[in-house]
Amino acid sequence: MPATWARYGTDVHGNGAPDIFDVGDSVMASGHLLCDAYQQIEQWKLNGAVSGDTLSLALAAYNAGAGAVLRSGGMPSGSPDYEHQTRPYVSRILATQGQFDWLSSDQYLLPAAQHRSITDLGPRVVDEALKYLGLPYVWGGGGSNGPTMGGFDCSGLTSFAIHAATGGRTTLPRTSQLQWRIGREISLPEAVPGDLLFGNWGEDGPGHVAIYLGKGMMIQAPSTGDVVRISRVMPGMRARRVL
Repeated sequence: MPATWARYGTDVHGNGAPDIFDVGDSVMASGHLLCDAYQQIEQWKLNGAVSGDTLSLALAAYNAGAGAVLRSGGMPSGSPDYEHQTRPYVSRILATQGQFDWLSSDQYLLPAAQHRSITDLGPRVVDEALKYLGLPYVWGGGGSNGPTMGGFDCSGLTSFAIHAATGGRTTLPRTSQLQWRIGREISLPEAVPGDLLFGNWGEDGPGHVAIYLGKGMMIQAPSTGDVVRISRVMPGMRARRVL
């Protein structure tokens, strides 16, 4: 709603003004709204005004409004919309929670014994890339200095993440084909978070590059019309250690 956007809209990418059609801006606005709802519900629970699981009630508030939670003293009830829309909405989201829990902890990291060193840069590479989830794919966009032309392409994202994680000490070539020549190839089972994954092979080498997250997942800027996102490792990808 306009009043909600006026309060929570955030210019995540520094484009000059919050844009409700920008994935990053709108997702962060939703996140801040949910956090406020969570805190409000916790306070209502302390006051005895509502009862129930706070996360479930925060999701219900996002769907039906916090007032519906307060009026019902918990999960919204007594209306067909609540029964057929709000409750299933909450259930669907909670059912997918396990797919994403590992991102909010350090579970995407492999056991310490499998890391290259205690000062491993891999997690830092991952963290730098994760900052730009939702940023649009832009062909030719991005590089060691960050997103350009409003976004990243695949090699722009990897170039930036490596450069930022190393404090500017390592600058990769601009294209996936040239990045493939840096470092050394490793087997896919050897890959740890921060290693690069290459795919879409052609006569000139790989046409795509991504960053390995662990557990068969990667972060990538996929293609025109898409955004920086987390995906499963694609068949045929090969791993390379550049740090």
